Amino acid sequence: MVAEGDEDCKQTLLKIALGSTSKLKIEAVRLAFAHFERPVEIVTVKAKSGIPDQPEGFDVMLYGAQERARAALVTTSGALLGIGLESGTVSIFSDVTQKGKYPSLVRLYFDPAIAVIIDRHGNEYAGFGPGFPIPKWAVEEALGSELGKVVMKRGAKDKNPMAYFSNGKIDRTEILSSAVKMALAEYFNPKRYTYHT
Repeated sequence: MVAEGDEDCKQTLLKIALGSTSKLKIEAVRLAFAHFERPVEIVTVKAKSGIPDQPEGFDVMLYGAQERARAALVTTSGALLGIGLESGTVSIFSDVTQKGKYPSLVRLYFDPAIAVIIDRHGNEYAGFGPGFPIPKWAVEEALGSELGKVVMKRGAKDKNPMAYFSNGKIDRTEILSSAVKMALAEYFNPKRYTYHT
């Protein structure tokens, strides 16, 4: 663990293992560490997530990110941290017939990102990125497949649903990087997360 507020540590090159070879994820991790002014050496590992290509639900996405982080860490000699990134779909729904205080008129679908960081002591740090809205028809078409393939069939230049639905105005790298930043907030500031009486 890097000491909170230690200026010398900010100059130390951190060797990290990323459970992916995706250029988007590599850049997302680099940007997240740069945000905390920490230089990094990123070693990529083609790690399996153990979950479907199109994960559904936070629990499934979290498991996939954990598996990627663990696999990357144990296979990379000298790595201080293992990092796993996962995206998927989640839904929010409120039954309007119950006339609750905060009813939702429709079921809403989102595509957030989850990052998990695991250190050599087995400590885990997790963070979530923004949830990009996904239309119901796309979620349904992605069953048994993945959103990237769905948008490719509709003319997308690559398997990036966020770029497709936002007409190129939202960058998936930013969303992935946000998730890593959230996890790093606890990793780099452990004293603030420790209970004091």
